[in-house]
Amino acid sequence: MSSYLTKYLLRDFNACPTFFYQKFHHPEAFPSADDFATLQGREFEKMVKRCARFANLKEIPYAQNDEEGLRNTVQAIQSGSPLLAEASFRAEKLFARADIVEIKGQEITLYEIKSKSQNIYKKSGTLNEDYLTDVTFQYHLLLKAGYRVNKVYLCHPSGDFRRHGEIDPDEFVAFDDVTAQCRLHEKEVEKQIDAAFSCAQEKVAPEHHFNAGCGDCPLKKTCFDDFGADNISSLIRANYQKKEELAEQGIHTFADLLSHHSALDPRQQIQVESVISNVAHIDVAAIRKFMAGLDYPKEPLYFLDFETLEPCIPDLDGFHANQIYPTQYSLHKLEKDYGSLKHSEFLGDGVHDPRRALAEQLCEDLKEPGKILIYNKAMEPKRIDDFIALYPDLRKPLALIRKNMVDLMEIFSKLYYYEKAFGARYSIKVVLPAFYPNDPVLDYHALPGSQNGDDAQIDYYRLRTLEPKEKEIVRSGMLRYCHLDTFAEVKVWLKLLSLIADPSAQRIASVIQAYERDYFKI
Repeated sequence: MSSYLTKYLLRDFNACPTFFYQKFHHPEAFPSADDFATLQGREFEKMVKRCARFANLKEIPYAQNDEEGLRNTVQAIQSGSPLLAEASFRAEKLFARADIVEIKGQEITLYEIKSKSQNIYKKSGTLNEDYLTDVTFQYHLLLKAGYRVNKVYLCHPSGDFRRHGEIDPDEFVAFDDVTAQCRLHEKEVEKQIDAAFSCAQEKVAPEHHFNAGCGDCPLKKTCFDDFGADNISSLIRANYQKKEELAEQGIHTFADLLSHHSALDPRQQIQVESVISNVAHIDVAAIRKFMAGLDYPKEPLYFLDFETLEPCIPDLDGFHANQIYPTQYSLHKLEKDYGSLKHSEFLGDGVHDPRRALAEQLCEDLKEPGKILIYNKAMEPKRIDDFIALYPDLRKPLALIRKNMVDLMEIFSKLYYYEKAFGARYSIKVVLPAFYPNDPVLDYHALPGSQNGDDAQIDYYRLRTLEPKEKEIVRSGMLRYCHLDTFAEVKVWLKLLSLIADPSAQRIASVIQAYERDYFKI
């Protein structure tokens, strides 16, 4: 059980009391993980601490637990250091570790560090709910601890900053005075704290409800097990408010949806009927039309995937905080007239700007016109648009690449094909194992290095600091991962050909099997 209520636990309570209750009583079941955003947050903290106003900052030693953190803070205050990083404070059953505080007697100034440069404020001008809860919780705790809170600052990357050479922290970091917002919001946070403690003191977890965070919640399956198999938690194209309305009407399962004649849109109807019958839905006509639009085998067919980096602290001139750019690609090419399957790839070195070299090689690799399958049009087309704006001399080949892109995910997002194993998702990491279950060659979890996009970002960011031998190992893992992304597209496309009984499916399968034997040594 947690000893104290923290700002993170209060945020969890506001999002979902059920999740909060389980995390408060069983924190060991929710270990923290270092994703790329967390690592970038730490880098930004270092940048903030280099600002001129923090020249005399004292870093409180890392504490193994809250009590040790409190003792270290008392010692630092007694030593006369006015500026402290990672100071711990307690009031009643509330605990916070502040990013930076400045203490003068009983007067204190609080600095909260956030590494995002966007979506900090709502249209009304107030902080977004999570940020406002974070700073107001600490403001309230410090008042309870007997301090007079002079100012509360939110430190974040300046939205106006563009890098040109070395970064001056005082130009990069924005300091927003949010004291007035904390004062206005304190009573509301006090109510939230009381409600959270009341929840925590209950003997059983509160009844679960649908909310905006259900999609990625580790408790999702547990929460809705009592709804029965094939329940509305996995209903596609239904937001959490809609699911909550259905639950309040006693509609819990897909069978309930049909028996109550609930209003379903056409895609939901397909999903529900497919799940109940456990028979895959295949819109053969729609898939054939999609395939015909690819112009294969008259032209070659390509399969493309980018990996990108989104650093909080811009590492390229002209960039702003959290600006995304491509660092890597994998490209499979199925030559026209049922020719061989070939592969090419690019990966930056992690030190130099990779964009020009990547764009030039991509134009070369795609110089023979043909349709380019991607998976999720939210990524690759936007990066090509960036290149077109950046490199006018490459506009013509890049524009053709952009024009030839076709989103393979459309087959699944529009439910031309759907099967029960997909649930409410249709990412390639869901579709691939459904099409090829227990295939070790296609298992992302068996990859020796990067296994997802976040891993690839972390690994690319690490390249700049690694020794040559380790760098080669990491690069190899990154290339294997990106290769699998596009080979997955190849295999999914092939499976669709067989599902619609395309007469060329077997011939193409032989070509791809030959490639597998060569690349994977099987």
